[in-house]
Amino acid sequence: MKFLLLIGGSLGFALVFLGGWAVGREPLSSFIQASFGCLAAAVLFRWLGNTYARSVRTVLLEREAASRAQSAAGDTESVSSTQS
Repeated sequence: MKFLLLIGGSLGFALVFLGGWAVGREPLSSFIQASFGCLAAAVLFRWLGNTYARSVRTVLLEREAASRAQSAAGDTESVSSTQS
């Protein structure tokens, strides 16, 4: 998550600073706005990273539960067929 925070902050700063500079704003004004852009992008990237990680974790847990249910059903069928 730290990596996404750093990437988001760097991208936010660079985009806002270069955008302000391209429009013709003063460098100090662009720098201050880029600082806020850095913070906003870092928080956004962290949120997106957490959401992605939570989704992957959920999918893996669902697959594991389905696999366990399938193997339990297979064990039950093999036990009942050997008893007959």
